Amino acid sequence: MAEMPKFKEVRAVKRGVSPIIATLMLVAIAVVGGVVVYTYFQNISSKVAPQSTVAENIQLVGYDVRQVNPIQNHLGGGIAGANNGASITYAALYIKNNSPSSLQISKVYVNGAQYNFNSGALAASQFHIGSSTSSGTNTINAASTDTLLLRLSSTVSAGTNLTVIIESAGGQQFKYEIVAGNRVF
Repeated sequence: MAEMPKFKEVRAVKRGVSPIIATLMLVAIAVVGGVVVYTYFQNISSKVAPQSTVAENIQLVGYDVRQVNPIQNHLGGGIAGANNGASITYAALYIKNNSPSSLQISKVYVNGAQYNFNSGALAASQFHIGSSTSSGTNTINAASTDTLLLRLSSTVSAGTNLTVIIESAGGQQFKYEIVAGNRVF
C-alpha cells in the first residue's frame, strides 16, 4: 500500500486577552453597573413623599364614668362642674402621651358619634383636656398624663359599653373600650 503523505501539524494560534486586562475589564464593568444601580435607586427614593418620622402614641391609663358628683381627674381630684349625679353625662379619660413631642387631639369618637374640641364650657358632643368643664386645651405635652374630659352626646346607663376613638391632628387613631359606671385607674 501506498504511504499516506504526512501533513504538517496545524496548530491553532492562541490569541486572547491577558489575565490582567481581563481583570481590569471585569472591575470596570462592575463599577459602571454599580453606578447605574445607585443612580436608579437615588431617583426612585427622591420621588417618594417624605413621611412623618415622629411616632404618635396615646395610652389610656384609666377612666371615670361613674354616677358621682364630681367625677375625678387623673390625679384623684374632682373635676369642677362634671357632675354625674342622676345620670351619666360626663366621661373622664386618663391618657398618657408616650410620644417624644406634644400631641394635639383633633377629634374624639364615642360609639361612632364625633366629638369636637371646645376650649370653653363643654356642651354635648364636645371635649377638652383639663380639670374643669369650663375651660381646657386639646394638646397634651410629651411624656405626660392628663385628663380628657368628654360631655357625652346623650346620657348613658351604668354597664353601657363605650368604644372611644381618639384621633390626633396627625391622623393617628387610638381605640379604647370602656364601661360606663366604672372608675379604672
